[in-house]
Amino acid sequence: MQTEYLREFLQYRDKISTRILQNEGLDPFQLCSDCHAHPAKWRCLTCSSNVFCRSCCRQRHALDLFHNIERWTGQYFQTSCLWEVGARLYMGHNGKPCPTATMQCDAINQQENALDQQDRLIGPSDSENLGFGATVNLTNVILLF
Repeated sequence: MQTEYLREFLQYRDKISTRILQNEGLDPFQLCSDCHAHPAKWRCLTCSSNVFCRSCCRQRHALDLFHNIERWTGQYFQTSCLWEVGARLYMGHNGKPCPTATMQCDAINQQENALDQQDRLIGPSDSENLGFGATVNLTNVILLF
């Protein structure tokens, strides 16, 4: 009797596993759940099942720096960190950037804007082109502020 169930399951095994993997994937034309304007490539496993663009993920997690996020690679969701979307923690000045370090903050904001623009235009990859000939491998970068 139990072998009958197994035989029946084996007939549908490939269809079932394909459907499970399709549910894990991301539609290539999926837009951000917040702004509905940019391609969604990021999701948070901690707070929601929605997918976000890079800038909305950063804004949504400005105060939730310990959430677990993932980035869509084009084939699967890869474990990522919030620093990859540009989330920053300012230790002084009531959680705001230092007012005397405006040039450094402006440079960081320009870099974040360039990465946001690039993330909207091209598919995800392990390296990001910063727009001025430099390429940084995101898997090996530690940002210090």
